[in-house]
Amino acid sequence: MMRFPLLAALLLLALSASSAQTNSAKVIDYAPATAVIYNSSVPESKALAEFYCAQRSIPKANLIGLDCPQKETISRQEYEAWIRDPLRKQFTKRGWWKLAKSDGAKRATTNKIKIVALMRDIPLRIAEEYGAKVKHPETGQLINKKPATGQQNQASVDSELMLLGWYDLPSNGAHKNRYHRQDTAFSETALPWMILIGRIDGISYTAARTLITDAIAAEKSGLWGKAYIDLAQKTQGAYATGEQWIQNVASTATGNGIPTIIDPHKPRFAHHYPMSDAAIYFGWYAKKPDGPFTNPRMKFRQGAIACHLYSFSATTLRQHHTWASILLQRGAAAVLGNVYEPYLSLTHQLDLFTARILQGYCFAEASHMAIPAASWMGVAIGDPLYRPFRPQSSLPGDPKIDSDYKAHKVAYLRWGRTDPKQFRMNLVKGGVSLKSANLFEALGLSFLQDNNTIDANTAFEKAAAIYTTPTDILRQRILQAEIIRKTNPLAAAAYLRGIRPTFATIPEVKALDALILTMDPPPPPPPAPAAPQQ
Repeated sequence: MMRFPLLAALLLLALSASSAQTNSAKVIDYAPATAVIYNSSVPESKALAEFYCAQRSIPKANLIGLDCPQKETISRQEYEAWIRDPLRKQFTKRGWWKLAKSDGAKRATTNKIKIVALMRDIPLRIAEEYGAKVKHPETGQLINKKPATGQQNQASVDSELMLLGWYDLPSNGAHKNRYHRQDTAFSETALPWMILIGRIDGISYTAARTLITDAIAAEKSGLWGKAYIDLAQKTQGAYATGEQWIQNVASTATGNGIPTIIDPHKPRFAHHYPMSDAAIYFGWYAKKPDGPFTNPRMKFRQGAIACHLYSFSATTLRQHHTWASILLQRGAAAVLGNVYEPYLSLTHQLDLFTARILQGYCFAEASHMAIPAASWMGVAIGDPLYRPFRPQSSLPGDPKIDSDYKAHKVAYLRWGRTDPKQFRMNLVKGGVSLKSANLFEALGLSFLQDNNTIDANTAFEKAAAIYTTPTDILRQRILQAEIIRKTNPLAAAAYLRGIRPTFATIPEVKALDALILTMDPPPPPPPAPAAPQQ
C-alpha cells in the first residue's frame, strides 16, 4: 500500500488530466541532429563538449573544434574568419547540408543539423563595426557615425549562427525568424538554412557542466516547485507589451498547475525575499540583479527556468553583475538574455516561451519560437536539448518526492479550470493527508486569485503552522501582509514591524525592512535653508 493514499488516487487521474492539455509537443530525439562546437585552443572547452556528447548520446562525429579568440566579445571580421566561415566549410565537408541558389541567394536546401550547442569559450557577442567617421557638430573631431535605430551590426554570436545556412545576408539590422510563433517540432519545418542555437556557458567550467547534469536530472524527476512572477507596473506606451507578457506568464503557469506567487508592485520582489522552491522565475526592468538574488542563500530548484527581461542582461557571463550571470549562479538551468539593446519588440516574448516550454518542447525549440528576430541580440543559455516538461501520460520521478506539487498539478488539471470549489476541497484534503504546507500555501494563492482574502489568510496561516523553516514561514507572513496592504499599507507595515523580532536572526529579515520602507516611507527631509544673500 502506498504511504500517501490521496496522492495515489490523484496519480490515477494523471492520464485523464494530461489529456486535458492541448497542443502537446511532439518529442523528437535531436541528439543525432545536434552539432557541438568548442574552442579547440582551450582544453576545458573540448572536455566540456565531449562530456555533453556522452551525456546526451550525441555522435562524436558531430564535434567541431574552432580555433577562435578566447574572449567574450569579438569583431565582425573575427566572427566571420574564426567562426562563421570555418563552420560553413565543416558543414559542407561533412555532407551535413546541400547548398543551392534560390531567388539569387545561396542557401542550404537540406540540412542534417537542426541544433548547435556552443560550449564555453566560444565568443558570446560581436561588437559594432562602424562605417565612415563624421565630424562632431561642436568639436569638429572625427567620431564614429552611429547606425540608425535597428540597423546595428552588433549581435550575439548565437543569433548570427541561426542563419548560418543563408549566405550573403546583410549584417546590419535584424532578420526575420521564420520559426517564430510556430507550434511544431523544428525538425518538421521546411527551414533548412536555419539552425537552433543553445549555449552551455557560465562563470566557470564547473558551472557550465552543471547546466548539463541539472537538465538531465530534472528531466528524470520532473521540474517541480513554484513560479515567481515579478511585475513592474510598466503600463505606459510600448512598455505595456512587456508587462502583458509577464502577466500572461503568470496565467500560463497557474493554468498548468504550478503554484504561482506574483509580486504586483512596481519595485521588484523585496531585497532578500524568501524565494524558496523556485522552479520558474520571470521578471523585468531592473538594470542590476536585486531582490532575492542578492541573497547568497537563494538557490533555484534543480533545472529551473529563469529570465529577467532587460536590454543588457547577458552582456557577460563571466562576471557577477549581469542578470543572466546571477540567475545561472543561483542555480537556474535555462536562462534567456540579450547581449546588447534588442528593443522590446525583438526580444524573447516570454509568454510565448513559457507556453511552448510547458507544452513539452525542448529549450532550443521554445526559445526560438518565442523570438521574432535572427542575427540580433538574443541568447538562450542552457542545454538546448533540455525538455523539462516532457509530454507524458504519467508523472515522472518517485511519487513520494515532491508529492504535494504533483498532487497539486494533477488536481488542477482535473478540476481547477472547471470546478474550482472541488479543486480547493482536494487541496485541503491533500494538505491534511500529506501534512503539506505547500498545498495550503497553494490554496491561499488560489483564493487570492478570486480576491477571497479571508480564506486566503486562513490558508496561509495553516501553511505557516506546518512549515518548519523560518524562510517559508516568513513568506506566509509576507503574503498575509500583502492582504492587509490592499486596503491599509500603514497597517501592513505595522504588522511586519510586529513580527520582525521573530525573524531577526535570518538574512531574509531584510525583506521585511525593505517592505516596511516601501509601505511606510519616512517623510521627505525638510528643505535646506536658503543661502544668505551677499
